Amino acid sequence: MCIRDSTNDAHRGAIWDSLNEGNVAFGQHNAYDVAVLNWDGSKWRDCDPARGDSADTEKCDENKEFYIWNTPIYAMEDGVVLYCYRSAAENPSPGMQLNAPGVPGGGNMFWIQHTGGEVALYAHMMAGSVSPDLCPTDGVQADPKPAVTKGQMLGRAGNSGASSAPHLHFHLQATWQLGDKGEGMPILFTGLEVSERLPLADLAWHDVDHKSIVADGSVWKSGDRSDTLMKLDE
Repeated sequence: MCIRDSTNDAHRGAIWDSLNEGNVAFGQHNAYDVAVLNWDGSKWRDCDPARGDSADTEKCDENKEFYIWNTPIYAMEDGVVLYCYRSAAENPSPGMQLNAPGVPGGGNMFWIQHTGGEVALYAHMMAGSVSPDLCPTDGVQADPKPAVTKGQMLGRAGNSGASSAPHLHFHLQATWQLGDKGEGMPILFTGLEVSERLPLADLAWHDVDHKSIVADGSVWKSGDRSDTLMKLDE
């Protein structure tokens, strides 16, 4: 099993911010949209129609058919919650967004400031999976802000907000203010094996030690799109 980093041209450049306020989101340089893939015998897939209730055996049209859906999401570092949202409903199916008034584009989400000062966004988590202990109210958090410990569960991967299918969006910024206007930062990975996404079962895996996988210092970069597989131990 692998996870896929689909950091495309939009995330490397200027895209609309995660709060849908019409601001250009330079903070999403170096962002990751992560899915989980399995080899089905002929290709890598991020979903399996057999996991759902639909009669369609070819197309994935339910959230639960995606491998990443309901996967626990854990904090990268210690920090405090600057902003969060936990009241977004789950989009009913892939490709169908509720676009409910007042719900941020990130859906159920966290902005967490690490002890080093940088700020992390985790977005599109499953409805009902974010604890009120970490997100007492939707919006900017009052002092004293909820504390987060590295490795603490934040929620579960879902399909809330401006999301076309179940996945986790995450990225780092040097600074943060409401509206996603901070400058994006590369995320440095250690202890991973990565490969370019190819239509093969046997891929060429390469160790990653304290390196970014996209943009400056990238391990893999192909044209305007990086589509990288990261190996998970099973």
